[in-house]
Amino acid sequence: LDTVNALLVYGANPNERLLKPNPVQRASEDWVLKTPLVGATPYWIAASFREAEIMRALTDGGADPLLTNEEQWSLPRNREDRDSYTPRVIGGFETTVQAAIKGDSTRGRYYVQANPDPAGEEQLALAAVRAAADQGVNLNHTDFTESTALHDAAARTLPNIIRELAERGADINALNAREQTSLDLAIIAENRPNFFGFDTSIPGPSASEVLKGFGAVKSEELNR
Repeated sequence: LDTVNALLVYGANPNERLLKPNPVQRASEDWVLKTPLVGATPYWIAASFREAEIMRALTDGGADPLLTNEEQWSLPRNREDRDSYTPRVIGGFETTVQAAIKGDSTRGRYYVQANPDPAGEEQLALAAVRAAADQGVNLNHTDFTESTALHDAAARTLPNIIRELAERGADINALNAREQTSLDLAIIAENRPNFFGFDTSIPGPSASEVLKGFGAVKSEELNR
């Protein structure tokens, strides 16, 4: 936070977009700016890292919280395909609220291990969601897959974020590009096999229960 404030004082552009990912050591404690973050602003990246205080410092320094990230492109899987490969857009155009929901606080490091505090992690995400929503971010904005923030929260079974979005007026039964509602995604996520046996539960009502409390229905029930 102190570094961000110092950079802003010395004239750093709070809306500069990331041009390329940074190289890192495999097991270091560096912050990782991976390829999916290319095209994002500092505020968007702070939201993705669930750093609500940094988000507020950036807005105080002139950052635009309404900027989405840019399109994300597919990459060739095989070295021999690189010369002839034609990239295609596979994602992007996500708001900072969506970034907070889909991100994590692990500095971009991912290992196959249990999150020691899933409830605490959701609270970090919730604080970032509130910081962005308080700045007027459109909660019904749709990204490249036509998903809203509520779709993203439901797919990750984040009940407290679902409640926050619904109470702020998010469309509870919006459809994504696959014609799925948030409740569809929550039910799928809650019934997904837990191959590693990690406890990712959050105390209180489940994501689908919270959604139903706000009138959510499955897509097959929308036109009945």
